[in-house]
Amino acid sequence: MKKYECVGSGLLTLDHLFILNEFPCSNRKYDVATVWQQPGGPVPVGLMTMHQLGVNSCLLSDPGSGTAREKIQSYWRQIGFSTEMIFDTNRNPVPEAFIWVGRKDGSRTVFSVNSGFGEPDLSDSELLAVCENTLWIYLDGRTEFQRRLKAAAISAGCRVFIDLGDRREQFSELVRGTEVVIGSADFAKRQFPGVPAEAVLTEMNRSGVTIAGLTLGDKGSVFYDGRKMVQVPALPVSVSDSTGAGDIFHGAFLAAFLRGFELEEAAQFATRTAAWSLKHPGHRLHELPRRFKNELLLNR
Repeated sequence: MKKYECVGSGLLTLDHLFILNEFPCSNRKYDVATVWQQPGGPVPVGLMTMHQLGVNSCLLSDPGSGTAREKIQSYWRQIGFSTEMIFDTNRNPVPEAFIWVGRKDGSRTVFSVNSGFGEPDLSDSELLAVCENTLWIYLDGRTEFQRRLKAAAISAGCRVFIDLGDRREQFSELVRGTEVVIGSADFAKRQFPGVPAEAVLTEMNRSGVTIAGLTLGDKGSVFYDGRKMVQVPALPVSVSDSTGAGDIFHGAFLAAFLRGFELEEAAQFATRTAAWSLKHPGHRLHELPRRFKNELLLNR
């Protein structure tokens, strides 16, 4: 029996959110309405979402040291998220993101400090051992370490999920043999300039992706499984802050898919979960309503 249902690797940050009554312009002073700190990064937020939905998930990382690491681990203790695969050899500072959010419409500007991925120094055989203890591997495909982890996953018979937030080099090689790939609208625009969403998904499928998806902001999402296109509209919601909403969508989609939801049902569930996250500053996964987890439990 596998120890985990999903293990992931990707950029981990400590996010500092500053909610402003008015979005800033140059040479002015502003009062901050709310300040919020949270663990961030596409894969970590997706994995924390899965954990909160009852999926046994774990992050593989060597995030760095200092106060930022302590704050991240404090949040993980609060929600009971596993730190079994968190290493402690990286003495560089944990990457941090400073995010300015306009309260009126959720407009954002992000500043990153101490950029780095904090990946453990593991051999191919050690990565294979990680993969032999999980059903799924969750990646954002940005580093050579993750490409090695994907190769180990394929060798171990794991299913692979990749979150594509932007253009990736050697795209076809990266996604080949992957079960699920979900890209953002920015990814589609930069990887396939001028190509309509349906054609992007068809090309992703031809590249070896079993289920290809795109998130399109307020236009919803669209998926293709090699047989049919599935379009799911966004839900009408008053946006407070979109930070992490796409990552929550990805984690919720994979959690639902793992629990046996059909493609359209999984996309609809992810849409509802992400819509909840848009209503308040920060992802606040510790406050994720129990009804979402119960919905997955009823489908088991």
